[in-house]
Amino acid sequence: MLCALILGALSTVVHPAPGVELRLDLREVPIARADAQLWVDGRLASVGESELLGDLRLWSGKVEGKPDSYAFLAESRHGSRGWIEYGEHVWHLVAEPDPVLGWNQARSQ
Repeated sequence: MLCALILGALSTVVHPAPGVELRLDLREVPIARADAQLWVDGRLASVGESELLGDLRLWSGKVEGKPDSYAFLAESRHGSRGWIEYGEHVWHLVAEPDPVLGWNQARSQ
């Protein structure tokens, strides 16, 4: 994957299917505010932002030059998930580390 990150904006090339290459223009989505709270079983859990979010990053945008398209990516050290909708196609993106070899042998689909 080729990408460029500039001030919360990301331009990246993805291959969601054999023979398909798309350039995505994405913006980082803020995922928590300073006053965010986590509730578990009806009780307020006392955790800081780093425990709540970890290294999670969210991205939303479009296929370059296609205003009727939609793209969303979520990434963390545990893997990434996302989808791209363009025309009549919807591609679901999944990447995760191999259970034994980690990211050195990542799996994608």
